[in-house]
Amino acid sequence: MIYNAHGTLKSRIGGKSEIIADAKILALFTILGLFILAMTPIHEWCHVVAIRIVGGDAIVQYGGSFIPFGGTTIPFDPRDLDRWVYFAGGFGVFLGCMLLWFWSQKSRAIYISLPAMIIGLSQLAYAFVEAFIYIPLYHMYHIYHNPVFYYLFYYLYLVTYAIGTLGGLAIERKRLKAWFRAKEF
Repeated sequence: MIYNAHGTLKSRIGGKSEIIADAKILALFTILGLFILAMTPIHEWCHVVAIRIVGGDAIVQYGGSFIPFGGTTIPFDPRDLDRWVYFAGGFGVFLGCMLLWFWSQKSRAIYISLPAMIIGLSQLAYAFVEAFIYIPLYHMYHIYHNPVFYYLFYYLYLVTYAIGTLGGLAIERKRLKAWFRAKEF
């Protein structure tokens, strides 16, 4: 047991407010992690839905070790499709996250609204990268199969997450500060 200068018992792990702040941080990162895990299948599913709307078919494959990734394989020439098919993956996740964000505004659940905003904005940015940068380069065979291209696309992927994180924090900063200042969860 630990006693303070006044001889009263003091907690070793901090006061109640420190425990609540730790629980809030844990809740934010847990929900964000769950959203990241759910994002990949939903993203690829949105591609498949868009491809089926234009009369095509697709095969979805998943892989990855730490962060799962997926890919939609189209058994015909992708140049036959419009850009919106490529845009549909990220945009579909964005729409789903915005629905969660609006719902969480009513319930005041910042631990859901902030991760939803971060994932939603990052997927919207990724939709633009996928439709307007990745696909045009895909058609240039000599660029697409160059190892430098893979690194470029990986860094663009990280940039989309930076956009989502910074945008989400900027939009939710006042609510986040108020939530952390509150004594209750």
